[in-house]
Amino acid sequence: MRLPLSALLAMMLAAALAACAPVMAPPGPDLVRPQLQDDALVAADDYRLPLRRWLPTGEPRIVVLALHGFGDYANAFDQAAQFWAANGVATYAYDQRGFGATATAGRWAGVGPMIDDLAMLGPAARGRATLGAVGRNGLWLVAHSIPWWPVSTVGMNYSPSDNIAMLRRLANDPLVIKSPRVDMVWGLVNAMDGALEAAPKLDGPLLLAYGARDRVVPPHVMAELVEGLRAEAGIRVAVYKEGYHLLLRDLQAPVVHRDVLAWMLDPEPPLLSGADTGTAPFFAAQD
Repeated sequence: MRLPLSALLAMMLAAALAACAPVMAPPGPDLVRPQLQDDALVAADDYRLPLRRWLPTGEPRIVVLALHGFGDYANAFDQAAQFWAANGVATYAYDQRGFGATATAGRWAGVGPMIDDLAMLGPAARGRATLGAVGRNGLWLVAHSIPWWPVSTVGMNYSPSDNIAMLRRLANDPLVIKSPRVDMVWGLVNAMDGALEAAPKLDGPLLLAYGARDRVVPPHVMAELVEGLRAEAGIRVAVYKEGYHLLLRDLQAPVVHRDVLAWMLDPEPPLLSGADTGTAPFFAAQD
């Protein structure tokens, strides 16, 4: 029996997709007791997560566990953490699986393992629902057919920050992933789906800071997340009019550093900058 050409092509595509699923770097079996070392967090599968710490002189007033964003690594918090350390705050940040100086840098480990690493000691908001049908289906097709394909930001018509000197340092930093494999982006969207789903369950005290000039996570997407937050949850939302995506490293970053420090010391009073006042009209305008 001869198959129609369309059926033959469909079968060939299905076989190709089965052979080219997104490549993961999942954790291995439990081998050791998790432990915090001077320069690394060692997971149960003996996987080392490089660790950076910024410590104050004397006993810390507050201890912060900082998680970097996609493509970045622990050094993302250097500027903010130095300021906080000078004000009595200890900050710990580690390279998450698949990023920075980890053994499997460039490969996605999975949402569950990354949460498990965190539990040993984002809101990212742009999930599939915000991508549109073409974006969702296109991402699935590419991730399952050419998962090794590098995703580049060349030609992007917006900047993640107004701090050009900092962006140049990132561009020359070998530990920053500039062109991630598409299956890493696939994994990122999985994580963001989970974040959007979990947002209505969040309880405070929590400070959600956003730059009004952010186009990586555009205002209408953040408006959707904010709308899902419960009014009684004790969540403070701050919008920085001159802020971009890399809020802690923008030119106006010291304003955010001071606000975060003040909020950590006492989450009740208004922020020093006033960024948490009158935020509702901003998000309402994005609907």
